[in-house]
Amino acid sequence: MNQAIDHYKEQLFTYSEQQGLYSLRKEFTKYLRELQVFTRLERLVITSGSQQALHILSVMPFPNGKKNVLLEQPTTLA
Repeated sequence: MNQAIDHYKEQLFTYSEQQGLYSLRKEFTKYLRELQVFTRLERLVITSGSQQALHILSVMPFPNGKKNVLLEQPTTLA
């Protein structure tokens, strides 16, 4: 963990790419491909938490015009 922080400290603790760290998105795309989930790198967004992701989903327009978002195992931390 310390090595990763030392190596990526400039990217981790600053606002850089809106969609998240490029190298992380690239590796995650490869991982998803192994699970037979195919997506393009530019369609993948890494968020810093579930609230940020839910906010993005709640304000973005969906191509089918729907407004509902389905969550798998939603939880709340107290």
